Amino acid sequence: QGGLRMTDRKSELFSGVAGLEGTTKWFDWDVAYTHGEAKATNRDHNYYNALLWVPATESGALDPTVNTNDPAFVESLKVSPIREGKSKIDALDLKARGQTSFTLPAGSIGWAVGSSWWKESLSDQPDPLTQQGLVVGSIQQAAVDASRKAYAVFGEVSVPIVKTLE
Repeated sequence: QGGLRMTDRKSELFSGVAGLEGTTKWFDWDVAYTHGEAKATNRDHNYYNALLWVPATESGALDPTVNTNDPAFVESLKVSPIREGKSKIDALDLKARGQTSFTLPAGSIGWAVGSSWWKESLSDQPDPLTQQGLVVGSIQQAAVDASRKAYAVFGEVSVPIVKTLE
């Protein structure tokens, strides 16, 4: 009688990268910055507030097995939960590579160095009734608000032993 349970979902995504690269007398280099963001909002319809639903069914004021309940009363038991989520990532990469002036009989010695940094964050916020498990026809969902950072560095050396092996 209350209608189909439905979810209207709206989501947005943005991803962008900006970078530079160049060459000097001694080495080549590049740097890049990345930013990404995703947002989603769920709006549910035709769910019921357990704080109203349970007393109404226990008292007999509502019979959930029939379609003849007072429509205004059925509507008064409804809630429209909203759940909002967002994730973000920011990253920075730096790299340089070149060759030493020292050479071996099989060729020049090459090198590369670099580093990366990134931060990720996630937020998922169900409405308070959903967090308490008080939405009839839905499950209890906890809120999340978390982030992490990571750093990395690397270095490489390419030493040509013979023409076919380095």
